[in-house]
Amino acid sequence: MSEKRISDMEKVLTNLVREDKGTFVIFENPPSEKFVQFAILEEEMICDIPLQELSNEEENRITSFMEIGATDARTGEPISYQKSFGKNATGKAAEFAETLFLEVFRLPKSYTMETKIGN
Repeated sequence: MSEKRISDMEKVLTNLVREDKGTFVIFENPPSEKFVQFAILEEEMICDIPLQELSNEEENRITSFMEIGATDARTGEPISYQKSFGKNATGKAAEFAETLFLEVFRLPKSYTMETKIGN
């Protein structure tokens, strides 16, 4: 695990929670197009990974870390895996994101990351 990357993600999450500057953040590895997104809600942060973005192998691995959290309102079909964190658990959320990149997406330890913040 990269302590610097985890620290960078934690700072972004902490600033979003503290300053209420965005409602979601996406941490992405552009070369692989793999990403981990968090929704910042009133009392919690929700890590959300859309099912359509996962290969069969990744979906098999992610079930060790997350459960189906959202379903299509019309069909009832699963659409994403989710995990909830308390709003002050930014360090745990950042470590969790790093774990997903390394263990589920199996990116190399030297992977690069970009951050996108939205409302």
